[in-house]
Amino acid sequence: MKHQMWPACGAVISLLLAGGSPAALAAQPSLSSNVTLASEYVSRGVRQSWGRPALQSGLDWTAPSGWFAGIWTSTVDKRFAEKAHGEIDLYGGYLRQLDTGSLSAALYYYRYPGGANLDYGELSLGANWRALYAKVNLSYTPRFFGIADARGSVYIDTGANLEAGEDWTINLHAGSGQLAGRGNAVWDWRDAKLGLARKLGSGWSTALAWTRAWGSSGAYAHYVSAQRGPDGRPLATDAGAGTFVLSVSRTY
Repeated sequence: MKHQMWPACGAVISLLLAGGSPAALAAQPSLSSNVTLASEYVSRGVRQSWGRPALQSGLDWTAPSGWFAGIWTSTVDKRFAEKAHGEIDLYGGYLRQLDTGSLSAALYYYRYPGGANLDYGELSLGANWRALYAKVNLSYTPRFFGIADARGSVYIDTGANLEAGEDWTINLHAGSGQLAGRGNAVWDWRDAKLGLARKLGSGWSTALAWTRAWGSSGAYAHYVSAQRGPDGRPLATDAGAGTFVLSVSRTY
């Protein structure tokens, strides 16, 4: 069932590359960078820094034609991402501007240096219309964050970024992940986020969000780490527990 989505993906990519009259893009290629300090690193509702603060940074290149590429990094906790020294996301793709929105296609590869076979890749297809957005992410690697035989796993990301007065934005998100492969459905999950962001000027911004994940089994609510505590017992946490995340960012 999940693999039937691939023909539809091909149709979307064809539409992206088709001729037409897209809205004007930037006249010259641009290069920007960003740094973020967050009270915790939460990705798709899952807490990846074990409740600790995270330092994150990114570098983005954008061409007038719509092509883009970038790199994003974050600290992680070895109790969640086994043996990993951090996370490095590499990506590149194409963005087609429309009158009231956009279409995009991109390849992502997530690296966890030193990690225990945690690396994986995704094809991401997205659409924006005014304040609304939707993305479908399909894994193209045999593993999905250490889970074997999971090629074809799907994560659907939907939401809205609503303007709420000058410099204020309300962020709404709902996601759903389904793991491919025999026996991997125990890792399926859903997540949601409600946030408020504000631009502070001179490239600074801040955001506060509440996020939560719900697993199809107890795999996230009783996430057991490969790391052991002083008593020799494996450490455990609720990796999808509801939490508030406060962040401060600077874009250059």
